[in-house]
Amino acid sequence: MGNQKQIRKRHCILDHCLRDTMHEYTLDDLLRTVNRSLAELGQRPVSERQLYNDISYFQSEEGYGAKLETYRIVRNDEKGRNRSYVAYRYPDPNYSIQQLQLPELQLRFFRAIIQGMLNFNGTPLQDWLTSHYDKLMEYNDGLIQDNCVMMDINPYIGGVKAKEWVQTFEKAFMAIIDHHSLNIKVDTTVFGQVVGVFHPVFMRQYNRRWYMLGVMEDNRSSIVVLPIDLVQSIEFASVPYYMYPFNPNEYFEDIVGVYNPDTPVLDVHLRFYGWLAKHLEFNPIHGSQRSHWTVVNGEKALEVHLSVKHNIELENLLMSYSGMLEVIGPEELVDVHKKHLINGCKKNGIKVEE
Repeated sequence: MGNQKQIRKRHCILDHCLRDTMHEYTLDDLLRTVNRSLAELGQRPVSERQLYNDISYFQSEEGYGAKLETYRIVRNDEKGRNRSYVAYRYPDPNYSIQQLQLPELQLRFFRAIIQGMLNFNGTPLQDWLTSHYDKLMEYNDGLIQDNCVMMDINPYIGGVKAKEWVQTFEKAFMAIIDHHSLNIKVDTTVFGQVVGVFHPVFMRQYNRRWYMLGVMEDNRSSIVVLPIDLVQSIEFASVPYYMYPFNPNEYFEDIVGVYNPDTPVLDVHLRFYGWLAKHLEFNPIHGSQRSHWTVVNGEKALEVHLSVKHNIELENLLMSYSGMLEVIGPEELVDVHKKHLINGCKKNGIKVEE
């Protein structure tokens, strides 16, 4: 039996004693009763100190917040002399810790979480939280404030189908939580049209866009990344859910963004100038970033090395830095970056020598 289960069982035994109106329990009585019950369950006995700590936990705000009453009783000791002892009980015999859903301090903690989530204006689940507000905040005491935080999410994503987009997000989210497969139809820019049974395993936001990751029923060995705003149809499927062994830390370790191509990790060599160099010194592009300062043609620059795979999101990120960036290697990334720059110049009527 796990440690938390052992503690819970011990607390239930103690709770039963404190509710018992037929007996009077001193600390020694409680200790004998608790240890006898623990022995019957095959558990080790507890010390008097541990029992006293349990009683303190019962009364504490961090614990059950229970009201205990101590009172004097008179008994004969071993020599037949009258002795005064301290006994413990609940003032209300109908009280029980098992009637509590959560200790008060934990209730406050969950209130704060829910309030915080409601305050994050722009989260896809905000509408769902708001619609279940009364039930979620049953113990809130009217402390909800107006929105005070906004996430960097495009509120117009999905265009006129913004409501459908939120419903798609919620359906994908619940499918992952409940381990349910989905029938989907999606037009993606990377995989083309994806139609069939999809087993979602993870969701991630990147660059103001939400994606769901999973595997298709006809190819359970390869992760597919689907932008939620491009989903044309999504319904729960009758096909049993396939639990793909997905490790997000490993999957995202070698990439920028969400697409992890079956290609080797490269040593990406970059050089940044101006205010961007100072910014990226303390706000790395990727966890693998190694950097140092240098001087190029009399100008201070930040030399950066990344260990990442070459994907479309890395290309797009580097293009967003193009005015203060020099791509030095590897050669394949240098060529792609130059191609994007040349095409951009042409689109804007700027003549360049290729």
